[in-house]
Amino acid sequence: MGTPILQVKTIHVSSVILAAKSSFFLKLFSNGMKESGQTQATVRIADSEENAFMELLGFMYSGKLTPTEPTLLLDILMAADKFEVVSCMKLCGQRLIDLPMNLESAVRCLDLPCCISMAAALQEAAQKFFAESERFQDELMRIPFLGIMAILTRNDLEVASEVAAYDFVIRWACSWYPNSEESRRILSSFLIPTVSIHKANTLLSDFIQSMKSILKQ
Repeated sequence: MGTPILQVKTIHVSSVILAAKSSFFLKLFSNGMKESGQTQATVRIADSEENAFMELLGFMYSGKLTPTEPTLLLDILMAADKFEVVSCMKLCGQRLIDLPMNLESAVRCLDLPCCISMAAALQEAAQKFFAESERFQDELMRIPFLGIMAILTRNDLEVASEVAAYDFVIRWACSWYPNSEESRRILSSFLIPTVSIHKANTLLSDFIQSMKSILKQ
């Protein structure tokens, strides 16, 4: 694996405006630069954060947030949390709650750190999305392993019924892992432990018997 290539971009900003909107920049401009003797502030971000960071800068200047796409709004929310722009965090959170959830945004909302402003409200909205998402089951089947685990390990996730949850888990495992032994391993080691214990053994036993019947055909 090669050494990451760093790109340096110079952006002319008003330290007064940024410090007024961001505790991060207030500390950077008032203490950090003086202590280091620097005349320019340096902020390091990943390539994937650049679009969200530029939108955040625009918000700090104008007080307006133009994006309406949930995924980008979540990126901006994370950037606003990183740079301590509370007003932007609140606006992003409110806009995400007002917008219809989609599959990707719902999964990401469930995985938000609890320290983020409005995380609880966004997670509640995501839980509601999945609780009412029978018509989205085809989309849910396309979620990879880590996404499914993020959903199932939510202690307060609401589902229509336990039976529906079990049925979905089995169908998902069979779809992603056609090999019966691999499906069994994924179910027994990861997925089934996330559901209630008193039904887990029965579910696994039924699954094994079903797979044996299929293999005999």
